[in-house]
Amino acid sequence: MPHSPLKIPQTMVKSDYNLKPGEAHPLFKTSSITTKIICILILIILPLNIISIFSARKSQEVIVGQTASSIDTLIKSSITGLDTQITESSTYLYHLITNDPYGITMVRQQEGSDYQNAKYYIAGKLQEDLYLQNSADVYFIYSPALKDILVSKNSQFTFARSELGQLLSDTGLLDTYKQWKLYFFDGKQWLMRASAINGLYIGSMICIDEILDQISDSLTYNNIQVSASDTDQISPPSSRKVHVVSGSDEAGFYIHVLVNRSEIISSLPLFERVGFLITLLYLMLIPVLFMILNRILLRPLRKISSAMTRLKSGDQEYRIGKHKYSREFLNINETFNTMADNIHQLKIEKYEAELKRQKMELRNLQLQIRPHFLLNTFNLMYSLSQLDDRENLENTILYMSDYFRYIFRSNEELENFSLELNLIQSYMQVAKLRYPDGFEITYQISPEALQVRVPPLLIHNFVENTIRHALHDGIVLHISLSASVSQGRAEFVIADDGPGIETELVEKINSDSLETLDDSTHVGLVNSYQRIKYLLGEDATLRVISAPGCGCQIFIRFPVHDLQTNT
Repeated sequence: MPHSPLKIPQTMVKSDYNLKPGEAHPLFKTSSITTKIICILILIILPLNIISIFSARKSQEVIVGQTASSIDTLIKSSITGLDTQITESSTYLYHLITNDPYGITMVRQQEGSDYQNAKYYIAGKLQEDLYLQNSADVYFIYSPALKDILVSKNSQFTFARSELGQLLSDTGLLDTYKQWKLYFFDGKQWLMRASAINGLYIGSMICIDEILDQISDSLTYNNIQVSASDTDQISPPSSRKVHVVSGSDEAGFYIHVLVNRSEIISSLPLFERVGFLITLLYLMLIPVLFMILNRILLRPLRKISSAMTRLKSGDQEYRIGKHKYSREFLNINETFNTMADNIHQLKIEKYEAELKRQKMELRNLQLQIRPHFLLNTFNLMYSLSQLDDRENLENTILYMSDYFRYIFRSNEELENFSLELNLIQSYMQVAKLRYPDGFEITYQISPEALQVRVPPLLIHNFVENTIRHALHDGIVLHISLSASVSQGRAEFVIADDGPGIETELVEKINSDSLETLDDSTHVGLVNSYQRIKYLLGEDATLRVISAPGCGCQIFIRFPVHDLQTNT
């Protein structure tokens, strides 16, 4: 039931003091007890607190310095071992090519049986020595004259030699790595160096991810960042983190370690940590005492007036505390607090109801985007069974199993894009069964984009719609899917060279007016747009570049605040 407005008798708002214009309040006269007590507290407590705070801060800085020194020692120890690997691998490969007769034969780069015999011998020698020595993880030799490349790698790495060989066949790239530098390949960080002998490029690669992991595992902090870069600076530096960096003497790279300062300080003895807090509490005694005296001596109605003003201005959490006022003022205080509680509770209930409604709408959206895909897949399975194409039928059934496992494996509203990409690639293989010569697809996915979290089936549905609406008999449809992360924003692009879409729909999409569409044929597009806004935030955008007969490009962009994800 609504409360009636409070009526405060005029007798309650009379001043306790009859002050003349310009006369100071008794609280602030120099002869008042309150002023004297505050001055005494300041003179006695403040100097001691300043000394205690300085001492506590000094102890913290000592602990931080000692921790940074320990971390620096650990990094240098790791880099020393790595420098040894660098020196040994460079010396080994150079002597093998320049001193071994088969190596000298390869340096001549003359096609023939001698060169092939030398190549097979050197390849076997490199592979054998990789097992026996702890130097490089990969050796390679590239002959630009013969367009021939030899790659030997440690067995623990699963990437294809041909894939690395294709990248290393670029002499422009190899000339860039005349000195040891960082190189990114197969989702890992490597140190690489390439040198030319009589036009023949020889080089080594050392994976440093395991070294970074060992440093991280050796430190017992929960929030620690270990990384490698070609500079000794990080951007932007943070005062909340302790930054320790050390560089290699043999290569142009540095290892960085970032640890939260709060975690280091938490290792202080309990007495020192609590003593710092107690010092701060003692320092707060001066204003606390003033506040207590002020509340006892000031007129009670000023508190009520201030409370009503704050409630009116939107401070819904404010409540009047208990005071030793007269019974009438206690009743008014209780009435005010009850009224504020009722208002706050009504707001919470309204917010929770709205939140439940949005979640129900979101669940409905997720259910509405799937039926047409399932019908198409079931029709394909039926056709394969009629053709007695058992192998493709089994593959399609396995794909359906992965599809449902992906949907129902958790209640997460966002999933890593790497999971969805696997599902998309499986779907395109199934689609190839239905349209064997109807389309071609290419992928351009950056490693960072694989860790971006997206609503399940969002990108999958756009790729699927491309197959449904842009595929036509007699014409090969070219589709591309790209994903990248730049300057804190993720971008997904689904493009095709199909017939395009109508100009009116493009304008609706690009003006964020999709929700005004009444056409039921675009319900999937509308639902996908709403999921983007609900789950990726208002800064997320859906844009289209298309015209009839000119293909279609769909852009999905949204901020990415943290690439570390659940796996």
